[in-house]
Amino acid sequence: MTRAWCSLGVLGLLGCLACGGGAGPATSGASGGAGAPASGGSSGGAGAGVAGSTSSDAGATGAGTAGTVGAAGAAGTGVAGMGVAGMGVAGAAGGSSGAAGLGAGVAGATGVAGASGGPHGPSAGCNAPPASNDSPTTFVRHDVTVTGVAPAFVAAHPPDPTGGAYTWAKRNYYLRLPPNYDPSKPYVVSLGGTGCSGNDNVGSTGGYYLGEHVAAARPETLEVSLSYVVYQNTLKPSCFADDYVDSPEPQYFDAVVADLEKNYCVDRDKIFIHGHSSGAWEALTLGCARADVLKGVATQVGGGLRLHRPACQKTPVATIYVEGLSDTDNPIGPLAPTDPKALDLDSLGSAPARDDLLSRNGCVGNATAPWDAAFPACVKYTGCPVGAPVVWCAIATAHNIGASPTLRDQYAYNAIWKLWTSLP
Repeated sequence: MTRAWCSLGVLGLLGCLACGGGAGPATSGASGGAGAPASGGSSGGAGAGVAGSTSSDAGATGAGTAGTVGAAGAAGTGVAGMGVAGMGVAGAAGGSSGAAGLGAGVAGATGVAGASGGPHGPSAGCNAPPASNDSPTTFVRHDVTVTGVAPAFVAAHPPDPTGGAYTWAKRNYYLRLPPNYDPSKPYVVSLGGTGCSGNDNVGSTGGYYLGEHVAAARPETLEVSLSYVVYQNTLKPSCFADDYVDSPEPQYFDAVVADLEKNYCVDRDKIFIHGHSSGAWEALTLGCARADVLKGVATQVGGGLRLHRPACQKTPVATIYVEGLSDTDNPIGPLAPTDPKALDLDSLGSAPARDDLLSRNGCVGNATAPWDAAFPACVKYTGCPVGAPVVWCAIATAHNIGASPTLRDQYAYNAIWKLWTSLP
């Protein structure tokens, strides 16, 4: 198959409608029915709505005293180690005097997504000098040892020696330093992946990195270009091996991040991944499997969520999808499961990938609103946690976004940087 072209967050529950007692007018001096207690709204994870007090019985007048308003449920805090946002729900009003009281609960504000479960703050590599051959102008290769790859995967997919010298246990990435790199300053990490075809030094090109197109990104980022292993599979060209349940890509990601954090000054709260085509598939697979480490994920035309993939982390992650409306190589979809393209890609398209993420991020509903006037093709899903937005940009391009340089620079670079730098 040529698959080259390339779960679940905790959600604060909405409070029920609180019903006040339906007290009628008194007859023959009987008291009116007491207003029933209001139900307090439940919170998303932490705060709970306090129930409204019961209405008191009136005397001969038959007027039930209104129940007090339940206290608003507090915004739920992020679940420890998961960064899941809660949504507090206000308690409903109690029943009104002598009439059926149907106090509607008022939804609390959307909670802020909690911090990711990974390490935070500056890395151990802060204040250490960079390698002598590192450069702010070219991408320099760094080899890493990868551990934990499933033996069954290695046996089924042996590296092809004609494609290069690397294996599943020894891989590489390419790094470009920011201008005037300061070892005492924690930097953003921007991991990028390019498309299929090539050898295991494909990262030397720095495919689809942000700094060349976004001036503001260059001084702020350690730019990393990921490489893949060329393995023996005649059904597709060389590309990232992300479409397997026992994929080796999460372990590769772990090795790269560990090497960066050990040797460079990394802001571990700002690690991002993006990519085009196969790099987009890699980004979405790792955004699923390593959501507890990544701050944000982006596609630059291409990608979807593989049907066969490593397990997803239950942590919301900010994601922006830049997808081509006329992309037939990596279609938006949704594709039918029996569609030859779906079988070829091991995916139903990028739209189902987005919908799966909306669920994992704990977003409520699928309503959208314009995101930013500078990017009119983009919409933001309004029900998502503040720290884990989902932005969807469907633009008028085919798979080769480089053929539309204006759109490419606007959306596949500047829009992504805009989202990433807007995160709390």
